[in-house]
Amino acid sequence: MTGKWGKNSASTIVCAALVGLVSPSAFAQDAGGLNVTADIRSSLTVDDNADLDVDSAGTTSEFDTRLALGVSGGSATTTFEAELGGSIAFEDRPLGDEERNGFVDPFLNLRYGVEGVNSTLDLSARFRESAVRSSFFIDEDGDFIADDLIVDDGDVRNTRFALSASVGVNSPLGADFRVTRSTRNYSDTINPDLFDRETDTARAVVRFQVSPLATASLIGTWREYDAEDAVETNRVTTGVGVGLTFDFTPVLQFQGEVLSNTIEATASGVTTEDEEITTGVARLIRELPNGEVRFEAELDASTTTERTTLTASREIDLEGARFGFGLGFSDSDTGDGVFLGNLNFQRELPLGRFNAALDQRAVINDDEEELVRTSVELGLLREFGEASAIELGLNVADVNDIGNGLATERTRTEFEIALRRQIFENWDWSLGYRARFERTPTTETAQSNAIFTTIGRSFALR
Repeated sequence: MTGKWGKNSASTIVCAALVGLVSPSAFAQDAGGLNVTADIRSSLTVDDNADLDVDSAGTTSEFDTRLALGVSGGSATTTFEAELGGSIAFEDRPLGDEERNGFVDPFLNLRYGVEGVNSTLDLSARFRESAVRSSFFIDEDGDFIADDLIVDDGDVRNTRFALSASVGVNSPLGADFRVTRSTRNYSDTINPDLFDRETDTARAVVRFQVSPLATASLIGTWREYDAEDAVETNRVTTGVGVGLTFDFTPVLQFQGEVLSNTIEATASGVTTEDEEITTGVARLIRELPNGEVRFEAELDASTTTERTTLTASREIDLEGARFGFGLGFSDSDTGDGVFLGNLNFQRELPLGRFNAALDQRAVINDDEEELVRTSVELGLLREFGEASAIELGLNVADVNDIGNGLATERTRTEFEIALRRQIFENWDWSLGYRARFERTPTTETAQSNAIFTTIGRSFALR
């Protein structure tokens, strides 16, 4: 969306809480000082099948007020951003279904960055809780997983912490470090595919310039995946390897790395170890006057299979638009070979914006299943004058098995159309319709239809 037609959220309860925690003097520096914003959005939604059951249990009505507070500040070398919020909801559900009332769906986003002459530091943290039945692409830091497409009762909580640091950024000898921790926890759910999990990762790269055109690197990685699934999976992966960046010309660059990995996995109390799993990636990038061409080869592996993916892509910068497309092929020694396609188009219109995206990836997930993940996004915003607009959006996500056939295939689709209008100064109102669909090969397609109306605005408090 463009201009004032953004997705606002937020309120004064949260404002008072966070303003009291942050000292304005801490960020009142020479690059703009402290900025504080608050959003509030109240919505009334009537949905004929909120749980996306094949046979609806009845109509659900919900009134919620979503509140958010944003704080940002910094100096010429530091940045700080914080966003805090949640919703106050009142729900009327079919008889016997548990209702979500009171304060729900809290979230918190934090980021702090420092950029020195020859070093950088970046810290970030995210927390988000949402209803499983309404969540869709809930992981804001990465690609969706099959869990994101499941509709169920209960709530899901996502947390993510990340620390990145670089030293010797402009020196012949330097290093990069990154540590992350992410968790996903479910409560009051029924589907056995929804289980708690946590993932910790660390990556260290020591790079040194071996010639004016080449930079070599030594790489160390560590990853632990711990899941409360049926077999209590724990998997620790350590890797060591080398990397190389080589500039053939000022506009043609090679990037590559190869890692030798050791995977120690425990399931149902039995530990296995595989010491010779190789992964790697090689890229050839050609910069053009209006974009770039990229060729990539990637080798992914698990304790059961190896998968090789080859892709070619083109990015084009146009006047008022950006266009990209790619084709690829992926194959493994145990799964199916598949063709892949990618598309990304963004166009600014005289009175609005249009975007279209297709992303297909062949992956080996944490359950060691081979999947093709496909996502499709279409969006159109058309403004009528300065106070009115109509917006259409379509999102499709699909998971298909290309391995041993044990993965659950699922498709999730959402379509939304809304009329938006500025009714008072800085107050936006919308009236819209939303349709959702869910399909698996073994069940009929489930559909819900919802009508919603929303009023909200943003405040600049400082």
